[in-house]
Amino acid sequence: MDTLNILLRRTLYRSLICAIVCHASPNFAYCQKPQLRGIVVTVGGKPLSHVEVRIVGVTTSLTTDSGEFQITLPEKLGPGTPILIQVKNWVVINPYDGGSGRTYVHRDSSEPIRVVVGHKGDSAVLADSTVIQDIVQQAVRELSVRTGNIDRGLVSETAFLNQRAEELGFTVDQLKKAISSWAERVEGPYQRALVAVYGHRYLEADKLLGESISASQTDLVNKFVVHATVERKLGNYRQAESLLEKAQTLDPVNRVVRLRLAGVLADQAKYSEARALYLSLLETDQSHSPSLNSDSLEAAQVLNNLGQLEFYVGDFKSARERFEQTLSLTKNLLGPEHAAVAAVLGNIAELDREEGKFPEAEQLYREALRLAEILLWE
Repeated sequence: MDTLNILLRRTLYRSLICAIVCHASPNFAYCQKPQLRGIVVTVGGKPLSHVEVRIVGVTTSLTTDSGEFQITLPEKLGPGTPILIQVKNWVVINPYDGGSGRTYVHRDSSEPIRVVVGHKGDSAVLADSTVIQDIVQQAVRELSVRTGNIDRGLVSETAFLNQRAEELGFTVDQLKKAISSWAERVEGPYQRALVAVYGHRYLEADKLLGESISASQTDLVNKFVVHATVERKLGNYRQAESLLEKAQTLDPVNRVVRLRLAGVLADQAKYSEARALYLSLLETDQSHSPSLNSDSLEAAQVLNNLGQLEFYVGDFKSARERFEQTLSLTKNLLGPEHAAVAAVLGNIAELDREEGKFPEAEQLYREALRLAEILLWE
């Protein structure tokens, strides 16, 4: 057994002991507050000792000789709350949920988390097959927010690759070349399925994902999410819903799963159920993590999707409020000249047009077009 597996097992063992003690004696002092435990490793799996790990808006901790860390979380950071993990002088490669180091508090906050870091522009990052697989998986996820009328997403697959390349310190051509090289070497059905989805070969991907899920019960949440993406692309919305429900059973607070499930429900005109899911995500952002809400593209995505749903069902007043909040948040996060800003301007323009505000709509359409032309030629 390699060193990393031993360390993760040790951390998990300590978490299990704490859970047993807490169950037997709920008033035991050590168990009063949730702990975020984990290990920081470099690309390639080497534990990183004595580096500063920071949970934005919470606190910091130094890793041990073996790369492990432990941070006490405030009680307000309940399951599903977004958090941002930073490691001083390093780029966080994984976890990644809309940005480096972004993740959420899991149902069991004592479950150890693996934080993978690298140096910006280090060629070892693009040479690591696990890193590239994660990037492809994340890019594939972008497809799942660009399928239905209501779940269109703020960041396209192309914009995601540009963003990811910049974060890692490479050109987008270097990143695409690394992905192509990885795609030529993969053998397993899940990896081949990711390649097929990335290449928009959905029927092939559908078959491979079925084989992968039957062959192995590992990483099922990600497999179900990707498979649901494929089913949506094929127009099989009920099958997509079923897959996401299975994923939610395994991880009830997973934000990606809940966001995608809301979109699939909206695809099937289950608007009240979809709206309830969006509102629950929004409530988690605003009530439990106000300091992070202004720094979360995921929160902007929830606002945008909720606005689209409210526009679709004719609640124009609420839709406008959501879109304006999304626009402000997106500009703060990404700057005034970004594809996501153009997308939100287009949403507001559609709303103006529907309400007969044609001069206002024209002005916004022109601004969105101007941004699109700038970004196209960058």
